[in-house]
Amino acid sequence: MSRFNIKSLQKRILSAVVLVPIVLWAFYVQGWPFLILVGLFFIAAAYEWALLVPKFKGLGEKAVFSMLGLLYLPAAFLAYISLSEFSGYLHILLLLLIWSSDVLAYFTGKIVGGPKLLARISPNKTWAGFVGAILGPAILMALSYTVFFPDIDCTLVDSCEGTADNPHSYWKLCVLAGFIGLVGQIGDLLVSFMKRKAGVKDTGTIFPGHGGVLDRIDSMLLASLFFAFAYMTGLTLKL
Repeated sequence: MSRFNIKSLQKRILSAVVLVPIVLWAFYVQGWPFLILVGLFFIAAAYEWALLVPKFKGLGEKAVFSMLGLLYLPAAFLAYISLSEFSGYLHILLLLLIWSSDVLAYFTGKIVGGPKLLARISPNKTWAGFVGAILGPAILMALSYTVFFPDIDCTLVDSCEGTADNPHSYWKLCVLAGFIGLVGQIGDLLVSFMKRKAGVKDTGTIFPGHGGVLDRIDSMLLASLFFAFAYMTGLTLKL
């Protein structure tokens, strides 16, 4: 356990204990609680992004990342909100997939250690943690498939034949979940790159042990775009 910063881990766990029930409640009940919470996260993320960019040294980098923020953040949040309109609780599923990716990445990285992934961008990330980040969502999807994608009662669907049918592919969704973990890591590295350019450790201090809002949702942003695209284009369906 010497690899772990116990005080930091305690702060992470305490923050999660307080925040996770609030987030899951708002996302489950939908309506105004969901929209208000997502809206607050968007405002905070945009604010932190706006504070990072001016700290860059190059004028060109400032211009590029300013434009990226104007496009990337609204698109990612709209994609995430749209997930709740597609089917059931896909937005909650994505949240759990990203959490499982972050958790397994953290513990495999700390326990296994080994070579660094991209030390110049994110010195704490290892290849072991990267593999954990991919395996975490895949394992969670395998375990929760029937919860989020239950069989359809064909007696309730006119165009359905037989007693039950599930249009979603179990294996495609498990592979897709792994890719969500991969894409999430790319989103994480993007924000890590920005922090390196700005010369800061965290994007903020709102969450003890976790940093700012961008530190917490960096993986979610790009993963939301990817998951929404995958669902809209039918990548989750059986052949």
